Amino acid sequence: DSVLDHADDIEVIDLSPDDRELWVGNRAEDTLAVLDARSLEKLATIPCGRMPIRLKFTPDGARVLVSCAASNEVAAFDARASDVPGRPKTHAARTKPRAQSVARIRE
Repeated sequence: DSVLDHADDIEVIDLSPDDRELWVGNRAEDTLAVLDARSLEKLATIPCGRMPIRLKFTPDGARVLVSCAASNEVAAFDARASDVPGRPKTHAARTKPRAQSVARIRE
């Protein structure tokens, strides 16, 4: 299953500051795909809030912030989590890349 198979559902893409990973938001499946930027091999699929429409790495590459339109939230992901396949385990305390809601948008 290629990310390009879902091209109609992709609205957001960002390249990590170190140019190694490409994060892609799939608004129809409420997921983020983490790709190797050179080979475009999918490294991980991460559940996200509903309808991710914008994402951006922090300048240091430590987090990815994602705005989720249907769930009215901004989610923060640990972009350096060690359990993504192909990524070296650098710190035992790191956890799976999961969303942490950092803001709820008032309607």
